[in-house]
Amino acid sequence: MTKLTVGAAVLLAFALSMPHGAEAAVCKRKAVSATGDWHGTFAGARLSARLAWKQKARALHGARYDTWLRAANKSYGCWSSRGRERCRATARPCRPGA
Repeated sequence: MTKLTVGAAVLLAFALSMPHGAEAAVCKRKAVSATGDWHGTFAGARLSARLAWKQKARALHGARYDTWLRAANKSYGCWSSRGRERCRATARPCRPGA
């Protein structure tokens, strides 16, 4: 395949993966932050933070806004103490478009 063909294939794949019209997400303007429990691993701490974020987003905005994968501007802040890990998840809650 030529570079042009590969480039065109990449652009097409990108365009097809983008939400269109009614599929575009509707996001809240303000981010939600939640801190998870202490865990022995960063993976466990991040999971705990995501679950805490999900609960808080649902409580504030309803079940349509509680999906981490759909959220915008996602980030974690993690720290360690005495061999344990803890994280805070922050993201703007989003729901599927109308």
